[in-house]
Amino acid sequence: MKSHRPCMVFILVWLSLILLGFSMGWSQTKPEERFKGETLIVTTWSGPYEKSFRTVFVDPFEKQYGVKIELVPGWYEFIPKILSAPKGQPPYDVFLATDRSIIQVKTHLEKLRRENIPNFQRMWDYTKELDGFKNNLGAPFDSGFMTMAFRSDLIKFNPTSWKDFTRPDLKKLVSFDSVFFWNLYPGGYIADRVDKKGKVVLEPIDPIYKKMEEIASTNIYKWYGSGAEFVSLLERGEVHGGYGWSGSLYLQKAKGMKLLLVIPKEGTVAYVDYLCVLQGTKKRDLAEFFINYCLSEEPMTRFVELQKNSVSNKNVKIPAELKGTVLGSEAEWEKLQLVDWDYVMPRWKELEERWKKEVLPLVK
Repeated sequence: MKSHRPCMVFILVWLSLILLGFSMGWSQTKPEERFKGETLIVTTWSGPYEKSFRTVFVDPFEKQYGVKIELVPGWYEFIPKILSAPKGQPPYDVFLATDRSIIQVKTHLEKLRRENIPNFQRMWDYTKELDGFKNNLGAPFDSGFMTMAFRSDLIKFNPTSWKDFTRPDLKKLVSFDSVFFWNLYPGGYIADRVDKKGKVVLEPIDPIYKKMEEIASTNIYKWYGSGAEFVSLLERGEVHGGYGWSGSLYLQKAKGMKLLLVIPKEGTVAYVDYLCVLQGTKKRDLAEFFINYCLSEEPMTRFVELQKNSVSNKNVKIPAELKGTVLGSEAEWEKLQLVDWDYVMPRWKELEERWKKEVLPLVK
């Protein structure tokens, strides 16, 4: 009986060559051809941010690669939708997340494949040390930091420190956010609850609450419920100062409001947005390709110009008028502090109830 081994070897070699050909053809396919006609569902923050995100990232990407981006604006409703979705059927493909929301949905996130996101090599060193990046759960994208904001035509001093909010000449002329966890940080800086690196130490928390009670009793005119309300209070001159988010406030300054924006010398607290891929998506390759596009220098430069947020690509050129408002060096990034969610989230109910009972009512 003749051996069939030579025939089998020929067939295996032939099949291997075919598979290799398919593989090479797939890897060499241009993105314009590879993803053309596909749809990607991407979340973003609602309001002006959505417009900026669409203008800078979505519209050019669709035009260049023939992909349809279904952009979903929103805020807190993303989390319950992700957590309640059937396994393997995520409501979105790409999720724009904060550091807090990454913690909330981390078991629903795909690990990012770094080989598919070469723009990771162009990120600030600070962002590479963030947990979301180190755990491959998200690509650090942009950041807004808490900045002191004053009506430059209504104050007669040069603000430099969080402690300026305790000045006697600002009695009942200051507005702070009503949300408790943001106030832990200005309160910590003012109460000198900082370590050797200048970072706020939350435990013990009593001195911080006591300091916020003092400020509320003397200098807080109103707790604001939204950035728009804070801007309105400044615009009408009802308050002379307060804190808010860097990008949004610079937009107001660019529109003509007489604002003085200051990064306090002690440092400040910030948020970082990440671009994440949800588990179960059928568009994982496209999702990572889109994320890499969003991290690239040209669109991020346009995003800085339009949205005024800091971005993770260190090669982005920052306009002269935005220096000091948009972070442009490792030293400036290092001054940021993110909310310590490992401390805050397990104590959320306790801290929030104490804030509502002891601090908020002091402002009539």
